[in-house]
Amino acid sequence: MYNVLIATGGTGGHIYPAIAIGNFLKKHNINVIFSGRRDSMEERIVNLHGFTFEFIESEKFKGVPFFAKVKVLFKLVKHILDAISILRKYKINYLLGTGGYMSFPMVFAAFILKIKSGICEQNAYMGFGNRVLSLFVNDIFLSFENTMKVPFKYKAIVSGNFIRSEFENVKTGKRGILIFGGSQGAKKINEIFVSILDKLEGIKGLKIYHITGEKNFKEVENAYKEKGKRLNYRIFPYYENIWELFSEVELIISRAGATSIAEIYYTNKKAILIPYPYAADNHQWYNGVEFAKSGKGVVLVEKKLTEEKLIKWIKFFMDNESRFNKNYKVLGDYKTGLNKILKRVENV
Repeated sequence: MYNVLIATGGTGGHIYPAIAIGNFLKKHNINVIFSGRRDSMEERIVNLHGFTFEFIESEKFKGVPFFAKVKVLFKLVKHILDAISILRKYKINYLLGTGGYMSFPMVFAAFILKIKSGICEQNAYMGFGNRVLSLFVNDIFLSFENTMKVPFKYKAIVSGNFIRSEFENVKTGKRGILIFGGSQGAKKINEIFVSILDKLEGIKGLKIYHITGEKNFKEVENAYKEKGKRLNYRIFPYYENIWELFSEVELIISRAGATSIAEIYYTNKKAILIPYPYAADNHQWYNGVEFAKSGKGVVLVEKKLTEEKLIKWIKFFMDNESRFNKNYKVLGDYKTGLNKILKRVENV
């Protein structure tokens, strides 16, 4: 039996694709182990899916002061030794990193032990952590057909991004809009959307689903009660099974994280994307620009966003299927991508 270790961590954008890969490999009789930080989001999610989880620490290097960098390097030696121990314990045949800098100790340990490895880059602009890791891996799995800042392009394999299986059952959208800003919500998106509520009353048959985030729920709820009395709407502080809401809408207004982009793209929804302006390397902007090439969306800059622009694009996408006559392929086919990963594992 082949033994694969998936090193992940950080946000759901790194963790959920890792889970999708793990479930696929498991169905093909591959023994899958995960690694990540103790008492973390990745530990909780991995345990929910019934995989073995090993603890490994990692420290952020980019964006910290010089003396903190020195401290990180000293700690890294111990983390790599811990990673070597784990890889030997499970006799790992192939290692896959999906968590940027959080995958570093495991990827470097695999390099030392001459274990074949790969990394997944979910964004359209490769992050600093993965650019460094590219030196030490055999394969670079890319979500976007066009990913920028990829070194060692001969290692690159377009695999698409790996979404949760529940999204495969999303139905054709009804006449609705879904607004969300990620797991924590997005205050700016909430504010601009509720400011136009009274202007949406003229859109026939419209139903609104709004996920606000816990912090802004009461504020948004009050705005709907005041300005959206004639609208058909449902608002939530959080919604676990978000794929259920995807089946109720044709248009989504959201940030431009890699996972959100993949879920929108693969379920054939339209989107108004408002990238988070402080994302590392402005990667959400690049994600959004790539998605917009499909004709199914537009990217709006948060600081330049006006009520008039938002209303214009909502009405456009409620009345039109696409901006262009010919759609452009943006993401790789993730089902084919899963088989590409399986092939690499079985050929070690």
